[in-house]
Amino acid sequence: MTSPKTPTPKTPLRISSEGKYTLDLMRALAAQMVLLGHIFGILGSSAALRDIAAVPVVVFFVLSGYLITHSAENLRHRGAGFRAFFISRFSRIFPPYLLCLCLIALVDVTIVRTGVFGAYEFAPQVTLKEFLGNIFMLQVRPVVGSVGRALLWEVNQFGSARPFWTISFEWWLYMSFGIVFFFRHQLGRPWILLALGICGAVPALNILSENEFSSGLTWVWLAGAGLYYLNRRWNPGWVSARTLLIMAGVFGMYVLVDYAANIKKFSMVDVYDLSFMVLLVFPVALMIIYSQWFPDRARRWVVAPRVVSFLASYSYSLYLIHFTVIVVVSQIMPDASIWISGVCMVVSANLVAICVASVTEFRLHDIRDGMSRRWIS
Repeated sequence: MTSPKTPTPKTPLRISSEGKYTLDLMRALAAQMVLLGHIFGILGSSAALRDIAAVPVVVFFVLSGYLITHSAENLRHRGAGFRAFFISRFSRIFPPYLLCLCLIALVDVTIVRTGVFGAYEFAPQVTLKEFLGNIFMLQVRPVVGSVGRALLWEVNQFGSARPFWTISFEWWLYMSFGIVFFFRHQLGRPWILLALGICGAVPALNILSENEFSSGLTWVWLAGAGLYYLNRRWNPGWVSARTLLIMAGVFGMYVLVDYAANIKKFSMVDVYDLSFMVLLVFPVALMIIYSQWFPDRARRWVVAPRVVSFLASYSYSLYLIHFTVIVVVSQIMPDASIWISGVCMVVSANLVAICVASVTEFRLHDIRDGMSRRWIS
């Protein structure tokens, strides 16, 4: 695809190294929070602890919408088009994803074939159809609602790769956004409409799946994208850094109160309920605004920037592989105390994620540059 020539757009926002610190801190904490939530779930903890695993997913979607829009605007400002955008997203998403999918397949197939752990909960999803479907990002059943499941393919996450539904969803969000962003002046062309229809089916069906699991996550992602343009056009000179933090804290307290109220009333929290997600978007958005307009303040926080940067650098790999790791650890040491099991799960998941990232995320620039030389030069 070749993007049309357009006038030079307004200069994109610049995210300083100090501002990036705040965003990295949010990513790092969110990834570790998903890990802890799933550990609590496997160890049989209460819903109050188990359901926190879903909260960071909403945070990731807001951050994703903001940062992908920032990336697209930077590419357009440099005169690049959809092909460069595709390479940027593909090189970021697929290398860790495919490596983790293969590792998970190796683990799950071994467990199923040998029966080493007896009956395996995820055995029904350890199939060639699910594996191939996951390669092509077709595991979208949790996000398209009952109508979408009737219209589209029937592919689940492969085996113990339970978090993979969000990755396929985001991939189709990226592609549909990229098509609209880079071809907005050519949307009447049949082949572009066809591409948008294919890529945009999943986000559109998510919007239409009202009152079903994860319905509205597309709106959350678009809120992050809209926040980018708000940040670019609006300079909150009348708001101090302290005021922003207080506002974020107040909204954060509202989230906690609503979370606790749901636990008390229903013994669970539907984090993907649209009203809860909207409430959660506000403190996240305020922290993003804080990172943009008061970046120097973030450097004064307790956690060292290098530690934050390192934790964030493998957060995607951790998100992909952690569930399989903690499932295996729970099977290896079923009689261990909750504390010993929990610590072993945290350490093991992080170590495996670092190993995955060492050949994928840590080499992102090399992978992207290599793809660019082959596909663009």
